[in-house]
Amino acid sequence: MRIVKMIAIITIGFFLVGWIGVADEVNKANRLYMEGGLDEALKDYREAQIEAPDKKEIDYNIGNVLYKKRDYEESKKSYEKATKSEDETLRHKTHYNLGNTNFREGDYETAIESYKDALRMNEFDMDAKFNLELSMKRLEEEEKKEEEEKKKEEEEEKKKEKDKKDEKEKDKDKKKDKEKEDKEEEEKEDEKEKPDQKNQPDQQDQEREKEKNPIDQKEQGERPEDEKEKDKEEEKKLGDEQPESQKKEKEEKEEEEQQAPQSQREKPISEEDAERILNALQEDEKNYLGSKKDQQKRWKVEKDW
Repeated sequence: MRIVKMIAIITIGFFLVGWIGVADEVNKANRLYMEGGLDEALKDYREAQIEAPDKKEIDYNIGNVLYKKRDYEESKKSYEKATKSEDETLRHKTHYNLGNTNFREGDYETAIESYKDALRMNEFDMDAKFNLELSMKRLEEEEKKEEEEKKKEEEEEKKKEKDKKDEKEKDKDKKKDKEKEDKEEEEKEDEKEKPDQKNQPDQQDQEREKEKNPIDQKEQGERPEDEKEKDKEEEKKLGDEQPESQKKEKEEKEEEEQQAPQSQREKPISEEDAERILNALQEDEKNYLGSKKDQQKRWKVEKDW
């Protein structure tokens, strides 16, 4: 950046015309400023300001000394007073120097406004134009940098949030794994405490077996005791079920045997009678056996298992 030479614009003749009584202090201060005696120059300018407090030229010169001393904050205060001058040339130089001061502080936005004010008063000031463009470029770079930093901060914040979320998920998974391990350990302990039931019959099967056994025992106990009685009943039923012809024939045989004399009973029977009697007996035996099978089916106990 081009650095403007901040020198006193007030000539000795000007002081003599307008500043009778303070010309010596101002001239002395101007000489010290040019020689680099900034502290002594500042002292003489302040003494002259006491005698002529309304002179904006002294405020301008004090601002120049403070700028050289890099006391930019105090320098701006003196320049602000000098901008109230009725002299347009003084105001132009003051705005230009204000732009330089703000630029040194990194306040590019305010510096841009100060350079624009200087160019409004002197559009041919090439230094003001150059510094304006430079300030605008620096402001753009600064804004871009700030935007990048903001974006970076946002990304870092997102990363932190993601890491935090991932950490929570890890803790959650660890907790689940721990709960699973605890549960498996409890199941193992329960298995150790339980008796070995693999080879033992199920309790319900045992109860059903108990319910079944009394029925079998009852069936087994009833048959031997009532076998004769059942046979008698079957014979009776079988007799009732015989055909009428067989019943009649049997009854006739019984009557003949009862009425026939002893001699006749002992008399040999004919071959036809013997064959007829044999056939009748076979038929009776056949009917008896068939009836007995039916009876056994009716008495069969159905199991409920």
